[in-house]
Amino acid sequence: MTEFFREVDEDVRRDRIIGIWTRYRYVFIGLAVLVVAGTGAWRAYEYYRDQAAEAANTKFEAAVQLARDGKSAEAAAAFDALSKTAPKGYASLARLRAAGELAVSDPQAAIKSFDALADDSSFDPGFRDFAKLRAAILRLDSDDPMDFERRFAPLASDNFPIITRFVSYLALPP
Repeated sequence: MTEFFREVDEDVRRDRIIGIWTRYRYVFIGLAVLVVAGTGAWRAYEYYRDQAAEAANTKFEAAVQLARDGKSAEAAAAFDALSKTAPKGYASLARLRAAGELAVSDPQAAIKSFDALADDSSFDPGFRDFAKLRAAILRLDSDDPMDFERRFAPLASDNFPIITRFVSYLALPP
């Protein structure tokens, strides 16, 4: 007798599942297609993003090689062009390197460039701090010592983010 009830329960369950499938099959198929299409679109996005990063890396390395070869003006131009076309990370690094290459030939222009980077709110805060520090280093010999100390004393504090990161990176006691 229990065998009979079990068979009836299985038939009722099967009928319910068939009814649900019949009623909602297009929804299930649509969801499956959306999942597959979404996954494909995401993978395509990642592929093109990686290709753009690899292309930017090649251009960045070429500009670095120009800088190593002593062609500062050409390197600065290459970094400047890269800062306008590269993905965000490479663009940020290229902007910093372009300002650094200016320091070789025109320290005052480099100071202005680093100051502009330090004041740019869209620029990464860590890079902004680095730009402040580089501008301060370039000003070291040209500014009035008292004015320099008053203006850049916060850079020497233990709480300045780039110093804190550097100390923690080296695992030195603060």
